[in-house]
Amino acid sequence: MAKTASVRTSPLVFGSPMIEEPEIAEVVVDGRTGYLVPEHDVEGLGDRIARLAENPEQHRAFARAAREHVRRSGRTTWMTPWGSWRHSMTRFARTLGLAHRGSPDVAERHVQARAGHEAALRRQERGLLYASCLLFTVWTVYLYVSGSPLLKTLCEEDGLVENLTALFYVIAGLIFLLAATQSGLKASVWYWGFGLLFLFIAGEEISWGQRLLGFSTPSALIEKNVQREVTLHNLQGFQGSSRGIGVLLFSAVCFLIPLTNRFSHALRRWYGTLRMPIYPLWAVGVTALGILFMAIPRLMFPEPVAELDEIGELYLPVGFLVFAYTEYIRAR
Repeated sequence: MAKTASVRTSPLVFGSPMIEEPEIAEVVVDGRTGYLVPEHDVEGLGDRIARLAENPEQHRAFARAAREHVRRSGRTTWMTPWGSWRHSMTRFARTLGLAHRGSPDVAERHVQARAGHEAALRRQERGLLYASCLLFTVWTVYLYVSGSPLLKTLCEEDGLVENLTALFYVIAGLIFLLAATQSGLKASVWYWGFGLLFLFIAGEEISWGQRLLGFSTPSALIEKNVQREVTLHNLQGFQGSSRGIGVLLFSAVCFLIPLTNRFSHALRRWYGTLRMPIYPLWAVGVTALGILFMAIPRLMFPEPVAELDEIGELYLPVGFLVFAYTEYIRAR
C-alpha cells in the first residue's frame, strides 16, 4: 500500500525571544507523526531528517513532506523526532501540549503564559532602549542649542563619545564572532563577516589605538592621510565619501533588507536560502536617529556639525549591539 503524507501547521510557541512568529509543522505519515521545527543549520536536509520511519519508503515520505513544507512556506526547517538532541523532550512536550499526562489544556496554558511573560519582557527591554535614546537625544539637542561647552568636550577627539562608539562596535563584533562558532556554515560566514567588519570599524574609530599606545604614523601615510593618522577612511580622495558609503551600507543592512524581508515573500525566501542575518525591524528607529543626527545639520547649515556627527555615529553601534545579541540568541 502506498505511503501517504500530510502536513498541517500550528502556531505553537517555543518561547525563544528570536522567533517572533514560531511555527511547528506536524507531519503525519501513515499514522506516524514527526515535527518540523525552526532550525538554522539545514544543509543536507534529506540526509539529516531524523529516522522516525520504520522502513526506507516511509522515511522518503517524511522527506518529501518536509521539502514540500519548506517549498511552500519558504521556511528553512528540518524534521526532528521526539527526544532530538537539538530540542529537549520537556520543551517538546510542553510545546505540543503533552507535558501534563491526560491534561493537554494545562500544558497549553503553561506555554501561552510563558510566551506572554517573555513577550512582556521583550516589550519592556525595547521600551527601555527607546526611552534611553529619546532622553539622550533631548539632552544632546539641549546642550547644542544652549551652546554648552560640555557637548564639545564629550565629542572631542578621543573623548567619551568616540571611545564609547568604538567600545560598542568591539562588543558587537565579538558577539558576532561568538555566534559564528555556534552556528552552521552558511550562517557563520555572515557572522564572521559582520564580526570582522565591526572590529575594523572600531579600530578605525580610534585610529587603531595610535594615540592610546603612542606610536607614530608611518611615513607612507602621513602625506596621504588628511588627519595624518593611521586610518583608511581619512585617506585623500576617500575621506569625503567614506561617511556617505557607510550610511548607504548601514541603510541597506538596517532598513532595506529588514523591510523587504518583512513585505516580500520572494526576497524573504532568498534571504533564508542565503542564511542572511536580518537586522531586527523593531530596532530600526535607533539607526534612524543616528542618521538624522548626521543628515539634519547638513540640510540646515552650510557646514556639518562635528559634535552632532559624533552623536549620530554613537547611535549606530547601539543598534548593532541589539542586532548582534539577537543573532547570538538565535545561534545558541
